[in-house]
Amino acid sequence: MRYKNIKHVAIYLRKSRDEGEYKDVLSKHRDALTSFVEAKGWSYEILEEIASGESIIRRPQMQMLLSNVEEGCYDGVVVIDFDRLSRGSYTDLGMIEEAFKSTGTLIITPQKTYDLEDDSDDLTIGIKSFVSKEEYKLIKKRMQEGKINGANKGMWTSGQPPFPYYYDRLNRVVLVDETKRFYYREMVEMYINGSGLTEIAEWLTDNVPRQRKNTMGTRKKWSTVVVKRLLSSEVHLGYVIFGKHKKKRGVRSVLPQEQWIKSQGTHEPLKTEEEHEKIMARMVLSKTLNPRARAEALPLSGMLYCDKCDARMIIKTVIYKNGKKNWCALCSTRQEDKSCDQKSMILNEDFFNGLYERVIHIDENLQYQLQENDKELIKYKHLLSTKEKELKKHQIAIDRLYEMREEDSIEKETFLERKKSREEQVQTLKREIEDLKLVIQEQGNLPSIEKLTQRIKVFKGNWTHLESTQERNKLLKRIIGKIIYNREANNVYLGIQYN
Repeated sequence: MRYKNIKHVAIYLRKSRDEGEYKDVLSKHRDALTSFVEAKGWSYEILEEIASGESIIRRPQMQMLLSNVEEGCYDGVVVIDFDRLSRGSYTDLGMIEEAFKSTGTLIITPQKTYDLEDDSDDLTIGIKSFVSKEEYKLIKKRMQEGKINGANKGMWTSGQPPFPYYYDRLNRVVLVDETKRFYYREMVEMYINGSGLTEIAEWLTDNVPRQRKNTMGTRKKWSTVVVKRLLSSEVHLGYVIFGKHKKKRGVRSVLPQEQWIKSQGTHEPLKTEEEHEKIMARMVLSKTLNPRARAEALPLSGMLYCDKCDARMIIKTVIYKNGKKNWCALCSTRQEDKSCDQKSMILNEDFFNGLYERVIHIDENLQYQLQENDKELIKYKHLLSTKEKELKKHQIAIDRLYEMREEDSIEKETFLERKKSREEQVQTLKREIEDLKLVIQEQGNLPSIEKLTQRIKVFKGNWTHLESTQERNKLLKRIIGKIIYNREANNVYLGIQYN
């Protein structure tokens, strides 16, 4: 048997990022495999990496190993288990099997040696590959479900939190690095007080060395992109956001915001809602627009709705004979061969002055509604807390009943009767809790009076400074979901639906 002719092998070690403390895992595998190889008297070289088994593309050491195998550099490759080589696509598995089979390189584990030129071993590896891939898909699905459940509960499930937070693995919580708190707060205050992103990035580079290094081995500089991302992040408002991106065939894309999971986290917020609004408003002001975008932007794009038919209104550019341009809002809806009879309107300075006044003055009825909503939200949250405590009490009582039955301190008939009563109460409470959570979620979609007042304050502070239509549209969309338009003769009604 040619297994006796083995002289030189490669030891391949791979640890997935999801397997806990990777140094311990790699160290244990390295010790086990080097001891195994040395006991056989083989010479060896080690290739190791920390990477998912999903794709060869993102595993440089695996690519190097396959290249060496194809050149016939080894008599065999030693792994702790076959799934260390791949749990990826059938294309990847085919590449690996072809490289080993074409060169006669053996796959060696401490338990067994596989020769892919042998039909029996080839079949065994094929079965192991299939089982390994299915296990990987199941593990990946369970991990994703766990992350979603954790995010809904306000737990951090997204890897390393942003500066200046860190993840405490022992207690599984996100904490503020007290040595970095000052620098984040300084970033916020510098930006609000007029400093630019470049100035802040340079200041951070001089004062806060980044942990990551570049290819030259020196500390990376702070970039304006990173600074902007940190300043605009809602994590620093105390939220946990999960599911912003998805990966398909290695390509990362941003999902629509309504698909994100956003919940109140358990970590400490580092900026206020007021500061966040100021930051976002200034970013709208600072955004660079190309001349063509400025010229082609139409006011109130996507925001103006007809009060008579509830359709989105069209904004058109009107050019007069003297060459003067203006914008006109009109409803072009047709129902049963009949056009909507909504009157059009020239969007002149008087119109925008009226819109501004309508936005900054909250309607009395809406104000009352929001105040009542705030009160109801507090009431429902208090009731939810009470119900959850009551549920926990009944669950503890059921556990105690089982203990009493095991200790034979309660009759079977009494046990069953009490258990049934408690379980019925538990089911009732669970239904009530689910209903309350739905009500709280629905009530929470409306802004609080405090939050809306703050948004209006920011709006007032920025509206008159904006020159381009696109910038004004963005500022409006931060506070308004819909503008309801109606015109009777010369009387124009504008209804505002706030975000």
